[in-house]
Amino acid sequence: MALSPQIQKVVGGGAVPLTNYDYIDIADGTGIVNFYLGNSYQNGASAALLSRTIWYPTTKCYSRYKYLTVSGAGFETVQEMDFDVQLNTPRIISGKALLNVTTGINISDITAGTTHFKFLNARLRKWNGTAETEIAQASGNMIARTAGEAAMYYNQEVIQITVPQTTFKTGEVLRLTLEHKGMQSNDVGLMSMAWAYDPYGRAASGAGLVFDAITFPTTAIIKIPFKLDI
Repeated sequence: MALSPQIQKVVGGGAVPLTNYDYIDIADGTGIVNFYLGNSYQNGASAALLSRTIWYPTTKCYSRYKYLTVSGAGFETVQEMDFDVQLNTPRIISGKALLNVTTGINISDITAGTTHFKFLNARLRKWNGTAETEIAQASGNMIARTAGEAAMYYNQEVIQITVPQTTFKTGEVLRLTLEHKGMQSNDVGLMSMAWAYDPYGRAASGAGLVFDAITFPTTAIIKIPFKLDI
């Protein structure tokens, strides 16, 4: 189906060719841009980023071990990472963002009679160099793994985030924050988690988990909706 010739630009950003979008959602009036999640280094320090280009990152999987307290303390953050992209023209985002990322949990160190619970939380934020502003957040499925089950468990997360209309000025940063939350049913014990984020989709491993890039994809993508002037 031919696209409407009236779609010429992102609101506030001036005329932008349609090739700037990965696809157009006519029903929502948005241009969707796919951003890959990945790792890089800047001045010797590790930096996570969002990018439309595909690159070979030095780190393909982020894993972490943490001793958790009893369930009465509620969920604790086991992993957290910020992925940034700077917008170099004024932009407006609005609509449904969609995140795809494969996560895993390793319960090989679980205590008998204990259940581990975990979920992935995704936040969209705006960063202007001084202050961070919350835009929207959503969580994936709750995963429960009990002692005696297979030690390694993988989950292909698909998280939809409802994004209110939000304006970005030139130079402001769109930030995706991922938070892996965990809790134990009883006792104090070790929880091991990981997620894969290789733009090239190669096999990756961490925390005893092996993402084979076939059954368990390693490419992580978020689809961001930019408002169109129709």
